[in-house]
Amino acid sequence: MKKTLTALAAGLTAVTISAAAWSQPAPLAPGANNVTIPTFSGPVPTFKVLGSTGLQMDTIMVGGSPVAVTFDEFALTTSLNAAGVTFAFAISTSNNPTSLGASLPGFSLPTNFGALTTSVEGCNPFIASATVCGTATGLASRSTGLGDTLSFSSLGTTAVAIGPITSYVTNPVAIFTNAPSFTDPSVSVTDDGVTAVFTGLGPAGGSTSVPEPATLALLGLGLLGTAFVQRRRRSVKPA
Repeated sequence: MKKTLTALAAGLTAVTISAAAWSQPAPLAPGANNVTIPTFSGPVPTFKVLGSTGLQMDTIMVGGSPVAVTFDEFALTTSLNAAGVTFAFAISTSNNPTSLGASLPGFSLPTNFGALTTSVEGCNPFIASATVCGTATGLASRSTGLGDTLSFSSLGTTAVAIGPITSYVTNPVAIFTNAPSFTDPSVSVTDDGVTAVFTGLGPAGGSTSVPEPATLALLGLGLLGTAFVQRRRRSVKPA
């Protein structure tokens, strides 16, 4: 089901932050390959959450062992990108992957909208609880032609221990676009060569319809590890 809404809703106050006060996101033009994702630095930006996929979890078999993979993504407007919709996602795994990546399709717009611009950055503090932010970032690429697909590889993780269980959480990754609205494509997350598929969020163009206000049912990207542990504990039956 397609969700659309205008990014510049009435009453949204744009706060201008000097470019010198925060790190610049890396541009990602069609055909860009293995661009290092820079890490955000600067004051906490203002933002308004427009919608979220909610926390999703899938179990895959990696090397003969079950691995739980979680994915969460949300769309928002922010003072760092007042003229379009920004997307942010994070991934958590129950193993310590040697190779972790994601493929996000849908990053092209109808020709009557014009070219879709995108740039990427890590560790943006859009959610107050998004405190899991290690030094490892990752690489971003964009397909050729219309640049429909964004690919992320070499995503670093931070070990988060909650009680006896440790999960491995990526930095939150932000994608800035000039899109006016968003829709729901699928997203693939690949952990050591094995893929899990989730519902994602991606740009959409040309719509001016505004649905009912999105409910803010976010756990926070920084709590992905917590949610994973809670689900693991609920799934364990007493002996």
